[in-house]
Amino acid sequence: MNKPAWVFVAFLILTVISEGFAQEKKRVYEVPPEYVSVLLVSDPDCPLQLSNPRFLKYEKGTFEKVYSLANVSDKPVIRFQIKELSWLGGQESTKNSTLVKGQKFLPQENFSTLSNEDQLEFLEFNEKVFRDQELRTRPKDIWIVIVTKVEMADGTIYDISSKYEDVERFVKKLGITSDRSYTDILAKESELQEFISKKFARY
Repeated sequence: MNKPAWVFVAFLILTVISEGFAQEKKRVYEVPPEYVSVLLVSDPDCPLQLSNPRFLKYEKGTFEKVYSLANVSDKPVIRFQIKELSWLGGQESTKNSTLVKGQKFLPQENFSTLSNEDQLEFLEFNEKVFRDQELRTRPKDIWIVIVTKVEMADGTIYDISSKYEDVERFVKKLGITSDRSYTDILAKESELQEFISKKFARY
């Protein structure tokens, strides 16, 4: 076989292999809220509202908090910030999103933070899975998700950073640790829900 033929065969083999890898899906569990829950906090005046919370545990070991975001205002959004806070130890993350020049998050538009769901294979989450994962060594975790800042296309700024700081202080005061009993966890969860409801109530 001459050299061009070898090159062609090699190309076909590489193409088949690459297509096989491209079609391989990531295996993931959707963790029930009794083990880990995502508490979406939407201030009534916020232009962006949160919905559809999910907590995913990938078979490879990573976690992902998933939710949907909708622009419920009558103005396009160009920039926003979301903070995520765990009540178990106070771990937090900040997501700053800026749309590329010329693009806007338009009124009535919505999207999910899980953009690759068609590339995932969802597995059954059962007690055996729970025992095999590091979740078993921890009390129930709650991730609090809040849109803290939004900038509109007309320059209007929405900012509730001070409210988020109040939530941080309250979570720290709750003092959730890994040695808490199940009954204590339920009581503290009720306290958290009550605080959030009052803090973000529409008056």
